[in-house]
Amino acid sequence: MHKFSPGPVVTDSIDDSSPIGCASSSLFHRAVAPVVKYWLAFAGTAVGLILLAFAAIYSPGEDHLAAIPLNGDGAWYYNYGIYSEIQDNDIFFHGIGHSIENAQQADIIFLGTSRPLLGIDWRLFEAFEQKHHLKMFNMAFAGVPSGEFALRIIQKWALKPKMWVIDVGELHNSFFSMTWTSAFGASATERVVSYGRLRAFKNVLGRNLVWRLKIPFGLLNQGRSFRSAKTGNWYLDGWPNYLSTSNPRIQTVIDSCPAPPEELEDARHYVEALGGIAVLTQTPNKDSCARRVLDIASALTTPAITVDATQFTTADGGTHLDRIGAHEYTAVLFSQLEQLPAFRKLFPAPKEEAGVSAQH
Repeated sequence: MHKFSPGPVVTDSIDDSSPIGCASSSLFHRAVAPVVKYWLAFAGTAVGLILLAFAAIYSPGEDHLAAIPLNGDGAWYYNYGIYSEIQDNDIFFHGIGHSIENAQQADIIFLGTSRPLLGIDWRLFEAFEQKHHLKMFNMAFAGVPSGEFALRIIQKWALKPKMWVIDVGELHNSFFSMTWTSAFGASATERVVSYGRLRAFKNVLGRNLVWRLKIPFGLLNQGRSFRSAKTGNWYLDGWPNYLSTSNPRIQTVIDSCPAPPEELEDARHYVEALGGIAVLTQTPNKDSCARRVLDIASALTTPAITVDATQFTTADGGTHLDRIGAHEYTAVLFSQLEQLPAFRKLFPAPKEEAGVSAQH
């Protein structure tokens, strides 16, 4: 009997040790290796460029991606070049960076237009915070005369300070009027509220990148402003007219200004929507008129702070205060604010300070 003996196993593989196998393997490596090296080099270059670009636009402590800090201080971000687009409409409404977070923690929030932005001295603002151990935030918006946009932000992000300080605006452009009017083209408030956070982030990033490219070549307007994500105030030391020491005093153009009934009604609805205690003000300007402020305050039974606008200097013919005027006005504003019974009730002085004050 013959035993069955299996024959050699046949496979489709080629022995690499054979001449044919060696030749095939060599051809494969010669064909593939350059392609692999190319893509590895491409990927490495791409990663390197991305890291280089990130390093170029990143600033330590920056408020948001590609934000341009003020002299290395990331708490301030480049916000506005005169007559160009502005960042803060997107930043506030869509919660980009830390501005809204800080506004949510504020004990007092200031509302209004560009007048309290130029008219409040940020240095005195911060000193007042420290003096009374509280947090404040300036949430005024340039080029947005109506309070509609601010109210939307307040309701969207549930801002609930203990006190609101509201600049009432002009007689024929009342802050309490719920109308959509604003400046700044693509960053106008009407557009900002119509799209989502992703697009807003793209807009903010895009402006920062364009501005970063323009700044080294001096292609931006001379007057540039920064905004504090911590307090909301503007930094305007780059504006020559604002810094001038020879600016004239304001000359008012309105003699009589009783508040119309419709404004009283609008103001009542607005303050009710805000909740909390409101204090009315009017930053000095050529259209200032104390009677209107006092009329509104009387109708709402809220405190009001008024000043003689003609005692302050202006940077632009009466529309806004200059730095000297802002410093003097802010000192008066805070001096009167801290004397209000409503303020003292909400923010009582520490016992040791109250004792020292009583001794004097």
